Amino acid sequence: MMQLLEKLQLRILKGQLNMSFEQNTVSYSNTGLQQKIKSLNPCTVDWSNVPDYLHRDEFLAIAQEVSGAETVHYLHFMNWVQRVLGTFIADYPDEKIGEFIQLAEYGLASIHSGLLVNDPLHR
Repeated sequence: MMQLLEKLQLRILKGQLNMSFEQNTVSYSNTGLQQKIKSLNPCTVDWSNVPDYLHRDEFLAIAQEVSGAETVHYLHFMNWVQRVLGTFIADYPDEKIGEFIQLAEYGLASIHSGLLVNDPLHR
């Protein structure tokens, strides 16, 4: 992680990375914000939980307005269990749930054992 942070710091110092942060209201009527984002010709737009607060058609219209030719959009939702099939245990057949729980317990125990070997203070 420290190496990645050092690389990030070097890119910033060399002017190879441009980041800006702004607080604003995302809505279709906020054309000033849309134009400002579009003028940056963004490689990516990370929408955090914005899609949770807008109607699908309004969100897609805004996303299209702010996009450059190569823009990739990342969406995050607050309530995955309602929006994404397979993110809630009850989405699976009853006969598979016990197996999933056992696999999860085994995975957590394995990670814990590995951490204990590397760091006795992990307990």
